[in-house]
Amino acid sequence: MSEKCVKCGEAVALHLTACPVCSTSAGFPNVRVAQSAKEADALTVRYDSAMVSAEALGVTAEVEAFEKAVATDSVAVMNRALGSLSSWINGESPLFYSFWHQVKYLGREPNESEWDQQRGAAEAAISPFYFEKINFAALTLDGHGMTYYGPYSVTLKSLMIEDRASVFDQNPFNFLKTHHIVGGKAPPSGYRAPWKLRGRLAVAKLQPEISPGKAFGDILMGPRRAEADCEFVEVHVFDAIHRLGIERIVGPMPTERVDRATWNQIVRKAKKLGVKVEVSP
Repeated sequence: MSEKCVKCGEAVALHLTACPVCSTSAGFPNVRVAQSAKEADALTVRYDSAMVSAEALGVTAEVEAFEKAVATDSVAVMNRALGSLSSWINGESPLFYSFWHQVKYLGREPNESEWDQQRGAAEAAISPFYFEKINFAALTLDGHGMTYYGPYSVTLKSLMIEDRASVFDQNPFNFLKTHHIVGGKAPPSGYRAPWKLRGRLAVAKLQPEISPGKAFGDILMGPRRAEADCEFVEVHVFDAIHRLGIERIVGPMPTERVDRATWNQIVRKAKKLGVKVEVSP
């Protein structure tokens, strides 16, 4: 798939960030793909089907309220371990890079888990040619994310990511399993959206879960947040994230003395950066 360059009119493949002919900026690949007619049309079909189902069940008002809440109040949350968070907040570089950048240039060692061994294939299937530039977060309404990836939930400032963020139906690894996608087979369209349409994607995915009295936050992200198979809408942010893009940090007070010292350093630096810090129970 490609689009025409706004300046010279030549074709620019969706995975590129600039026109190969005149170098005019083309935008962020993940957002361009999500905005493409193929993806947008397929998402509309899913969304319309969800709204028909909501009307039949008599929950249209609830579904519309859910969509509005997600569209206006949901945030992207990354979860980190204490050491990783400390490096981001107090490290020499203010930037948090993608997993693949860390492996290639910063000496990160992948582990022997099934996920690390196969994530490259899963991410390439969903974000071909540009997956190595993607940072991942979870879409939440309560500011608490996937503790499976670390106990400290880091809320990103929407203003700092909204132009380069898209949302995806599931974690790519789980998505391929759910839809039985094998090598050489393209994933189905209609399961991603630009940041501004995250409420629409959430309705398309979660309409069957919406009922009177059920908390929207519990619908948007499942309760098993410490488990790898927890259901959530994933946020894809293109390129590195600056620590000035952090809005809030929520996490437990460490029990070990050394870890408490690290946490206190994080808190001091975070406050200097204007980041809200909360200790969770």
